[in-house]
Amino acid sequence: TKAMTTAMIGMLGDTTAQFLEERVRAKKEGSRIRFRNYDRRRGLAVLGDAVLISGPLMHFAYNILESAIPVAGPFASLAALTQVVIDDFIIDPLFVAIMFVTTGIAEGYTREIIPQFRKDFFSTVKAGWVTSLMLMPLEFMCFRFLPLNFRVLGMNGIDIIWEAMISYMIHRRRKMAKSRGTMGNDENNTCCPAHT
Repeated sequence: TKAMTTAMIGMLGDTTAQFLEERVRAKKEGSRIRFRNYDRRRGLAVLGDAVLISGPLMHFAYNILESAIPVAGPFASLAALTQVVIDDFIIDPLFVAIMFVTTGIAEGYTREIIPQFRKDFFSTVKAGWVTSLMLMPLEFMCFRFLPLNFRVLGMNGIDIIWEAMISYMIHRRRKMAKSRGTMGNDENNTCCPAHT
C-alpha cells in the first residue's frame, strides 16, 4: 500500500512538473498549452521508481529512523526535528541519485546517465534542499504527530511539491536533448557533456 501511494504521489509530482514545463513552453512560444505532449514513458519511469525503489526505501528508512531516534518522551520534538533533518539532507540525496539512474534506464538514456549525473546531481540536490526547507514545518508535523504507520502517507502528501521539483531538475536537460534529437547519440552527446 505504501509503495502504491508513493507511486501515485511520484506520478502526480511528475505530471505537475510536465504541466509546468508545457506551460512555460506555451508562454515562451506564444501558443496554447498542449498537454498531449505529456511524456508517458517519463511518467511510467517515475511510477516504476516509486513502486519498486522509493516507496519501499521510504518505509524502511522511516522504520530505521524511528528505531534509532524514537519520537517519544520529553525530547519527542527534538527527535522529530532530527529525523526531518536526516530525511532531508541525507536520505533525500540518495533518492535523487537513485531516481537519476532508474528513470534514465527506464527512459532509454543509459549512455547519458553518468554524464548527466555529474552535471546535474548537485544542482538537483540543492533544489531539493531548498524545497525541503520550505516544507520543513509540514514535515516536522508529520514526523512529530503522525504514528509511524501513517508517516509515509503524510510525507507523500507533502512530497508532491518535492517530487515535482526533482522531476523537473532531472528531466530538464533530457527534454532539451530529446527535442534536439541528440539523446542516445554517442558522437554528439549534447544532453549532458561532462566537460562543460
